[in-house]
Amino acid sequence: MRTTYFTVAMGLGLAVGASGAQAASVLDVETSVAVDNGLRFTSVTLDTPSGATRFSPGDFVNIEVLDFAVATTIPFETALGGTLSTPDNPGALPPVGGRAAILEDALLNTTINNPSVDTGLVFRFVDPDGSPTGITNRPGADLVVFEVSPPAGVEPPSGGPTVLGGDPFRLSGTGDAADNTAEFFADDYVQIGPNGTAADISFFGPAPGTSPVASLTEFEGVELTALGVFSLNLYAADIDLSDLGFAEGDVVETLTLNSIGETGFGTDPSLILGIVGSGVSVDDADAPAAIPTPTTAAGGALLLLGIAARRRRVSAD
Repeated sequence: MRTTYFTVAMGLGLAVGASGAQAASVLDVETSVAVDNGLRFTSVTLDTPSGATRFSPGDFVNIEVLDFAVATTIPFETALGGTLSTPDNPGALPPVGGRAAILEDALLNTTINNPSVDTGLVFRFVDPDGSPTGITNRPGADLVVFEVSPPAGVEPPSGGPTVLGGDPFRLSGTGDAADNTAEFFADDYVQIGPNGTAADISFFGPAPGTSPVASLTEFEGVELTALGVFSLNLYAADIDLSDLGFAEGDVVETLTLNSIGETGFGTDPSLILGIVGSGVSVDDADAPAAIPTPTTAAGGALLLLGIAARRRRVSAD
């Protein structure tokens, strides 16, 4: 096993949630790469209201997928990603009945792609033993969403504008809290490492031209086809539940993540973590340094990818 350290550029702006608390920004992600190429995080450092704070895996809870339906615009809308599976090895296709687990496996390079605009991805937070739990809305970040997205300048398979940064998504409460919702865009992410961090992701889905799946049950059983290998980047976005309209102290158990609009690229969450621990304060001397990410522009111009204050509350109307 080898350990890889990725330091991302510090956020350039901080959003202000409904409670007045500033949303945190992702400063650093440390990962380890196992022999099977599974990319596992070992720590996440956030800029919290009390300063830079390093969170270990024990400070997070994972999720359980409750429902899932996919977007309708590209041939591989139900694509499953991960270097653990390759098109030249059909036996490595995600197993029937175990496909949602690739979003629950704590690996950063396996992903369920393109949740639909309507049903989307419905999930709840669970303890390590699988028991439902909740996360409390505290000042600063309450969960972190990791996402894979094509490198800058790549055109969607269905045509349309090229992208830079993670794909946009809407995050909402469920039940009586369904009106608690906010949208997040490319500027709400930071890129983890240089282009190609999550390179050579293998995609699987129903044969091109077939109908997209409309439920988790159908998703778990549909026949899959290998659709190719793509080079993708890895991004992280922190979420303050106050931005969704929850009050500080509210306990949130279940959320829904939807793609925004029928775009060529739906959002592709690779890991969703709820923060339940307090982490460890990072001294100024140990705080991660901001490292600019090279772009493809002439002259090797540098681009700082940060979190801009573009999160906006969505009206219930």
